[in-house]
This record gives sequence, structure tokens and C-alpha cells, in this order.
Amino acid sequence: MSKQRFVFCAVISVLSAFFSVAHAEVITINQQAPGFDRQQLPPHGMSMSKVSAHYGKPVEEAPAVGNPPITKWIYDQYTVYFEHQHVIHAVVHADADATKAAGQ
Repeated sequence: MSKQRFVFCAVISVLSAFFSVAHAEVITINQQAPGFDRQQLPPHGMSMSKVSAHYGKPVEEAPAVGNPPITKWIYDQYTVYFEHQHVIHAVVHADADATKAAGQ
């Protein structure tokens, strides 16, 4: 087998493996829990001090984990995730809707 043909076959094999692995199923999920207004959550980029001043102290503070350090503050109806000192995500608890709906 010539060197050129060998390189061609190797490239085709690598590309075939890449494209077969790169295929994935897309799953659609609810981006927002119904009945809970995302405007009530701390926005991306807000500092820890501003979250504490605006939303109060969390029920629980989990210590920072990993590099970069990710910290989570757990409130009654949602959890806020921080990278270093800034919000990267806020997630509504699955049972927050049931609790809110039962109280209405």
C-alpha cells in the first residue's frame, strides 16, 4: 500500500470515527418551572455581596468546590451557583412550584 493511500485511509477512518461520535440526541426540557418567575432569581454576574443584600442569607451555604471555585447558596425555592464571587446560574427547585401552587 502506498504511503499516500495509507494517509488517505487514516484520515477517512479518523473523520468517520469523529462524525459517528459527534452525533447526539437533542432532548427538550422545560427551561422555566411553570408558576415561578425567573425575575425573582439573582441575575448572571451579580456579586455575592449584592445577592446577600438583595435576597437575604441563604438557608445553607455549600463550600467552594473545584477550580475555578464553584459555591452554591441554597434558598427555600432555588439554588444560586457562583464562580468565584459572581452568579453563574440560579436554579428553581422542582418542588418550589408545588409549594407555591399549594399556597395559592
